[in-house]
Amino acid sequence: MGELDLREKKLLSKNDVFAAFLTAFVIDRDETPISTDELSEASPDLISMMDRHVNHQFRDVIKCLRDDVGIKIALFGLENQTRPAKDMPIRIMSYDAFGYKELSKQAKSGEKLIPVITVVLYFGYDKPWTAPRSLSECCDVPKRLKRWFVDYPIHIVELGWLTDEEIDRLEGDLKMIALCLRHFRDPKR
Repeated sequence: MGELDLREKKLLSKNDVFAAFLTAFVIDRDETPISTDELSEASPDLISMMDRHVNHQFRDVIKCLRDDVGIKIALFGLENQTRPAKDMPIRIMSYDAFGYKELSKQAKSGEKLIPVITVVLYFGYDKPWTAPRSLSECCDVPKRLKRWFVDYPIHIVELGWLTDEEIDRLEGDLKMIALCLRHFRDPKR
């Protein structure tokens, strides 16, 4: 794991930065902003057994979002990327599936699960995200099987390619990073 990746994780693990991200990109503008009090830590470790082998994955950052009385309402994961990755939809699908598997183990009989939502935060500025944004872009699905194929789209926020309006919705460190990435991409701005 590179030093840049560790810095990104450290920054995004701060509740104020994470809350600012959710407020800017996840909730509707007319909704009340997410506060730091609504966020709590969740384990980034994903461990499962597959074919008698232990599979261990680590999420970059994951937080539990709670409502105003402290009830869990969602798990939000952020995955940092500095380069487009062709397997990103598969990785995100795997992270989310492991999250749901863990939630289902903890759920009481008849209890519904909270949603697991993952967003890729792309720090690249030399080119926009060019890798697949859905499972269907990773697969060659024959036309006659398409109606049976379950696609899995992913959410990508390209920090260096945000519009002025999107940057205005940001605040603090994340806004400064977006402005710097845009300046690296286009020094005239």
